[in-house]
Parts: sequence; C-alpha cells; structure tokens
Amino acid sequence: MNRRVLITATSLATVLVVALVAAGPVQAKSSKAKEKAEHARIVRYWTPQRMKNAVPRDFVKTGRGFVPAAKGGSGSSKPKGPGGGGGGGTSTVTGASWTATDEGLTETGKVFFTLGSTNYVCSGSTVDDGNRADYSMVLTAGHCAIDELTNKFATNFMYVPAYDESPVNCFSAGACFTATALVVRNEFATAGGFNTQAIQHDWAFAIFSDDANGGALDADGAFGIAFTSPSTGDTRQSFGYPAAGKYSGGDLIYCLGPVAPDGNYDTWGMNCDMTGGASGGPWIEDYGKNSAALNSVNSYKYNGGPLKNYMFGPTFNSKTQKTYEVARSATSNARVSGS
Repeated sequence: MNRRVLITATSLATVLVVALVAAGPVQAKSSKAKEKAEHARIVRYWTPQRMKNAVPRDFVKTGRGFVPAAKGGSGSSKPKGPGGGGGGGTSTVTGASWTATDEGLTETGKVFFTLGSTNYVCSGSTVDDGNRADYSMVLTAGHCAIDELTNKFATNFMYVPAYDESPVNCFSAGACFTATALVVRNEFATAGGFNTQAIQHDWAFAIFSDDANGGALDADGAFGIAFTSPSTGDTRQSFGYPAAGKYSGGDLIYCLGPVAPDGNYDTWGMNCDMTGGASGGPWIEDYGKNSAALNSVNSYKYNGGPLKNYMFGPTFNSKTQKTYEVARSATSNARVSGS
C-alpha cells in the first residue's frame, strides 16, 4: 500500500514538474505580449498634440517653500534662447544650444508621462545598466516618475532620445521608448511634498524592455554613473530640454561650469539658466572622456535672490547606488529603501 502511494506521489510530482517547465515559456511569452501591447497603447496615447501640450513638472524655491514652476507647453520648434555651443571644455556656459552629434545628443532625451489627469514633460538620459540582457535604463528626476504627494507612480511613461532631430514619429522604430518599470527612493515617494526630504532623493530609473520596444534603447551607447559627491569647484556639464521662458522645448540645451553646495540642503548647484522641462536632465563629470559618468540630475531652482540663475541637483550616494542596483533587475515599479 505504501509503495503504491509512493509511486502515485512520485508520478504526481513528475507531472507537476513537467507542467511547470511547460508553463515557463508560455508565461514568458504572455509577459512579452503584454509588454508589447502596453508599448503600443502608450505610443498611441502620445499624439503629437498631447506631446506639444505636455507641461513641465519643475519646482522652484520661494519664501513659502517649494512650489511648481510656471507652466508652459513642451513645444516642438527650435529654441528662442541662446545659440552656439557644442562640445565640452572648461569655459562656463549658462545655457546654449548643443550642436554636436555625439553622446550628448543621442544619450539624452525628453520624458513624457502622466500624473493624475495631467500630461507632463521632463528630460532624461540613457544609463549603462551593466549589460543586463533584454532591457535598457534611463535616469531622470524622482518627481518625473512618481507623485511625492500621493505616492502614485506616473503612467504613460515614454522616453524620446535625440528629441531635437524632429519631426518625432513614434511609430518609427527606435524613435520612442515606453517604460516597463519605474524605480524610485521610498524617501522621495513618501515625502508628502516637494521638500527637503524629497530634493535629497530626487532621482529615478526607468526600465525599458528591448523586445517590447523593438530594439535596445542603449544600442547607441549609454553613460556610466558615479555615486560620489563632487568637491566645490569641480566642473560638471548638464543637459536638458527646457520648455519655459525663452526656451521652446524643441532643442537640447547645455550648461557647463563649476559646482558648489547649496548651503541650505545637501545638494549641488551650477550657474545655469535652463527652465521648466529640463528636470531630470543629466549632470556629467568628465564629459567627452572615457571616464564620463552621470553624477546628478536637474532638480530645482530658486525663484529669486542670488541663486536665481543656478540649477540644483541631488548628491549621488550609496542610496542612489542602491536604487540603481534594484533597478538593474526590476520588471515592475519599485520604491527602494536601505543604503
């Protein structure tokens, strides 16, 4: 009797193993099919009109605390602001059009997303994910990926690299990429507002399925990333697609110069007149060298006083590194704790 029970149990176990093995590829195919369907849905959502009307999600420091910056459409035309530029160097640049066709153009882009019922626009950059198979990664600001008031992730998240190579046709392969997952710091997600806690954790990583997007986003390269604090006077180069004030949102703008700490917060600033829409754009150390690495993102500005013309970004540290490490294997949205 016992022998019969053993045989029956063994047979059942065998059947279960076979069933699980057979189900694995089916589930994987189902997941990929869902990713492709979601990609198609998001691309259809972002009509040219919605992209044009998306408003920057940016914050400025006032006497009443941090408040949303003045809104304006993301635009699609060339800039009304300063021209020239293109290429690194040591001279200070407070905002100029990037004219080089190098990694500054191909590895930087615009981010479109929805929070609540509002469509927003930010900036972002492709980051090296350590050769993770079948996925690519983009760095942006935390406030471009999740609502710090409601703790709800953005939807309809789409990244458009080399945006100023217009016109943008998202139905063309390799033009627009849609995110499978967003990864942020829990401290930002639960800040309850854009405040001191939020700005010190204002980074996010978006994950893109190469299969769903019809190709690898990082096929044209990706920036490395450094989780170290700069020193006062170190040079950084920043990029973004400012879309307010004198900027139209249709051209890649850059700033270059020394950085200094914001005495009020554990953040860093550089002289840079980029406006709304530039949030999430990268700060890069050693631009143009093999050691070039992302080292912060455009986060906030002051609306007056001696720091009005400065752009500020969070300090990349062990918490940033932990977020990055979780993002490297993420396939769904995540809020990261620990250091």
